[in-house]
Amino acid sequence: MLTEATSNDNWGAPLTLLHQISERTFNQSNDRVVIMRHLWEGLRAPAKEWKRIYKAVGLAEHLLKFGAPQCVQEIRDEAFKLRQFAEFSCMEDSVERGSGSKA
Repeated sequence: MLTEATSNDNWGAPLTLLHQISERTFNQSNDRVVIMRHLWEGLRAPAKEWKRIYKAVGLAEHLLKFGAPQCVQEIRDEAFKLRQFAEFSCMEDSVERGSGSKA
């Protein structure tokens, strides 16, 4: 489930999948810890895996809206890890990909 949500594939993660992940952050089990660990790993992907990074940022946004309060707090505490992608840029096949700037 997490691998699909942050894959390097060309398509985005389905909203239903993101909702399932968000709901699991409320479980009393270890799910929240695993989800957050996977999120931070996705953000550390190499620039050439820009789709994975983009999806991890999207997952973080979804967790901020629909995740458990502990997730929201952890993302707030680690916000600097997300801020770096505001200026993110990656070239792929001589085409600008994964740009963080809004044109």
